[in-house]
Amino acid sequence: MEKLKLIKCWRISVILLSMVLFSGSLFAQTIALRGKVVDEKGEALVGATVAITGSTTAVTADVSGNFVLNAPAGTKKITVSFIGYTSYDKVLSPGVTNLGVIPLAPNPSALSEVVV
Repeated sequence: MEKLKLIKCWRISVILLSMVLFSGSLFAQTIALRGKVVDEKGEALVGATVAITGSTTAVTADVSGNFVLNAPAGTKKITVSFIGYTSYDKVLSPGVTNLGVIPLAPNPSALSEVVV
């Protein structure tokens, strides 16, 4: 009887330890990519979209142009876009999480197509 209780307790301990270790590895599989989106004059582009290329995961830049994108650790490329500007594809270097300042160039052809 005592041996049965010991085996049951040991089994529960192993299961709990496995769950704790497994859940820790799940959190380590995402990285926070940070940066700032600006125009050609260096002014913040509020609401610019920063997306993982080929995915539906995206965020928008805040009032200062800053963004934080939680991405899977194996992310290779992001796309930064804003209305009236040319989209910019940035290839990510392994281990780099601070993307710095990302300038977008105006797209003159898109601006000439505006109909009022």
